[in-house]
Amino acid sequence: MKNSAWRALIKSAFPLLIALFVTASVSLGQSGTTGVSGTVRDKNGAAVPGVTVKISNPQTGFERTVTTNEEGTYNFNTILPATYKIEFEAKGFKKV
Repeated sequence: MKNSAWRALIKSAFPLLIALFVTASVSLGQSGTTGVSGTVRDKNGAAVPGVTVKISNPQTGFERTVTTNEEGTYNFNTILPATYKIEFEAKGFKKV
């Protein structure tokens, strides 16, 4: 291949290489997260809907709150790996 042919090839491939680099950078930025999920049940094993579940990390100031669904499940997606405090609160139940 002549020198001009290489330049043309590089010019045409350059935007694709940049797109691949940006995509790889975004993908790497998404790694390193985790999640916490579970089901809240009463002492008889029945699911408890409507429970306020709060996850927090006092060292970083991070807090997030969700409410359990009809099956008593909750889910905290895409949180950074760390040590968290989790609190559960519902009307008629002791806060834990």
